[in-house]
Amino acid sequence: MTIKRAFLFSFVERYSVTAINLAVTIAVSRILTPEQYGISVIGSAGLAIADVVRDLGTGSYLVQQKQLTIGKIRTAFTVTLVSALAITAILLALSQAISEYYAVSGLTTYVQVGLAPMLLGPFISTVAGLLRRDMCFGKLAVASIAASLVNAGAAVLLSLMGVGFMSFAWANALSAAVSLVVLLSYRPERSIFIPSLREWRDVLSFGVYATSTSGLSILWEQVPYLIFGRILGGEAVGLYQRAYLLSRQPDRVLLAGVGAVALPALALHVREGKKLSVSYLQAVEYITVVRWPALVVLSIVAYPYVLILLGSQWLSIVPLVQIMAIAQLSAFTASLDYPVLLAVGAVRHALLLTVVQLGISLPIMLCVAPYGLEAVALSSLFTVSCNIGLSVCLVRYHIRFRWRDLIAATRKSAVVTALSGVGPLAVFLGSWPHPGISVAWTIVALGLAALGWVGGLWFSDHPLLREVIRRGMPAVEIGDKKIAT
Repeated sequence: MTIKRAFLFSFVERYSVTAINLAVTIAVSRILTPEQYGISVIGSAGLAIADVVRDLGTGSYLVQQKQLTIGKIRTAFTVTLVSALAITAILLALSQAISEYYAVSGLTTYVQVGLAPMLLGPFISTVAGLLRRDMCFGKLAVASIAASLVNAGAAVLLSLMGVGFMSFAWANALSAAVSLVVLLSYRPERSIFIPSLREWRDVLSFGVYATSTSGLSILWEQVPYLIFGRILGGEAVGLYQRAYLLSRQPDRVLLAGVGAVALPALALHVREGKKLSVSYLQAVEYITVVRWPALVVLSIVAYPYVLILLGSQWLSIVPLVQIMAIAQLSAFTASLDYPVLLAVGAVRHALLLTVVQLGISLPIMLCVAPYGLEAVALSSLFTVSCNIGLSVCLVRYHIRFRWRDLIAATRKSAVVTALSGVGPLAVFLGSWPHPGISVAWTIVALGLAALGWVGGLWFSDHPLLREVIRRGMPAVEIGDKKIAT
């Protein structure tokens, strides 16, 4: 499969999954209270951290190996299976203590049911990693969409039946089973699941660093929910998590598929002995011209967006969404930096970077958490920009580009962003001092944003416009190949 087709399938998968999740969000937010939703977030956060440790970077290991043997595949599966069994036993023993720590009786059952995907994980990650290596993103898309549909249907149905926050635990277990069945239908070789530890040194040497890096990244994202669950309660967790997800919606919608294909594509590029700096800067140019305007417009129309999407019981998160969206403006290389570091073999440097970033973010969050969610959101204005700055510095060390080249790659996108935000801002100021824009005026604001975006592309002579006109689909050049964005 070509890289361009891989991106196409990945985009189809991500857009489909995003649409499904959006429908679930709209439905479940009107059934469950913020507190019920928050309890499920606490349970899911702990399980997400444990699952990263269980995975040991299996998928990335299988993708980046230059010479992949059956022994390496079997060892990767065996190591992550042993890890899954050990973590499952530990969490089963601690499930009651976890429930008592957060003073939520149902959390014990949530953790126990949530361990089902953990046990299926070694099989899923091994098969999915092999399919990713072979650029079989069409098959991966089918598995992901099927699992998402099952997850969505189960979550909504169980919520309507009054199961409450446990709806998500049962839905996750069912979707993991469906994902495994579909993946095995595409890659039915059972021989890869024969236990072996022949290549354990090679697997663990990669897995320790990869897991540490990804684990710390998950900690960065999930620990706030665990902290707020203890300090501020389940309702605060639910509110913060919804605000965070909405502020990241532009990435999930507009940049769907980039992260999934980035590592295999870049790893292929490195195996062919080609430079990455030009591709990196071109990708930044295309990403910022869609990401920045979307975040600015989101911060302006946050009130009607939350009202329409989640309902009136969630309107208190509007200021959080606005602050977080502005903070995310600085994270314009987030989907590229880690895949670049893995592709060039800098997994140890990536780990060190994540440790430093976590060392900056978590202490600040712990200090401001007692002052409420808005204080935490405001702190992200500093932590996000600081951490992305460190990330770009490390990438620049490995692939060598000038700072002025990075500025040049974003200059035209800044012009497009400014022109995109003028119309919505005028509508917002015209509604002052009312609490928010009406639905009708929101449509007008979005229409003006679209006109401003197109006008900005033309006025700045952005390469995205030239690419769309010339080819009908924007692409980032990688040597003699093109990567659609």
